[in-house]
Amino acid sequence: MAWCWQLGAAQNLLAARSKFQACYKIIRQLGEGSYGNVYEAETLCADGAVSSTPSRRVAVKCFKLSQDKSDDTKLVLRESFEKERFILARMEHPHIVKMYECFEERGSLWIALELCRGGELYEYISAKAQQRKHSGGALDEIEAKLYFRQMLHAVGFLHASRIVHRDLKSENFLLLGDPRTKAGSVIKLCDFGTLAVVWLLCKS
Repeated sequence: MAWCWQLGAAQNLLAARSKFQACYKIIRQLGEGSYGNVYEAETLCADGAVSSTPSRRVAVKCFKLSQDKSDDTKLVLRESFEKERFILARMEHPHIVKMYECFEERGSLWIALELCRGGELYEYISAKAQQRKHSGGALDEIEAKLYFRQMLHAVGFLHASRIVHRDLKSENFLLLGDPRTKAGSVIKLCDFGTLAVVWLLCKS
């Protein structure tokens, strides 16, 4: 009976280690950072084939705990992963990126997130600034108000939940879709690895 248990445990371990390959097909790399990479991926069936139903495109964030990283760096990456996983599993808001699942395998930590096809708000503003450099300003007043209102809604929701993001910048707001479409008018706050939970507010 012991060998049966060991065989079952080995099969379970093998299945856990191959979860990413079994569940996702990488389409392209979206970004790269000190923590690892972000990929656009397509969800697969359990047998590794692309689902016959409309498959979901997701953004998969990979925290690499490679051997060349120091123990302190690995600890920081794991803490960042745990913070993001903990918060996104509990947050549901139209202007906060959704998390679908997270797992660990082969020395990497993975988070599958809602894919925001429009990219960073920063990149969009920079591109608009180049287009409008002779007319002044990157965004017109209506568009600026649209995005700023959504930022306030997302941040206000976090603060009401006693959460401080601590890294608010246009690079951490993503356009849900192409700016020329309706989806492009929606932005989502992302990257919660540096957040803090405020349990007690002190009066000065």
